[in-house]
Amino acid sequence: MSAEQFLQFGAPGEIDLAYLEPAGLIVWGFDLNNDTACWSPVGEPDAWPVVIRRHSP
Repeated sequence: MSAEQFLQFGAPGEIDLAYLEPAGLIVWGFDLNNDTACWSPVGEPDAWPVVIRRHSP
């Protein structure tokens, strides 16, 4: 499942994480520069690294 599809289904508690793509990202926020904050779902959820995807103009 892509991050875009994840957003269509709602909050993390409302989706089965078994359906995530192996290299997919879970979007959880945006900033004023239109950068995207994501989790990289590798390993246990408490240890997921945060990935910031920078918006290029």
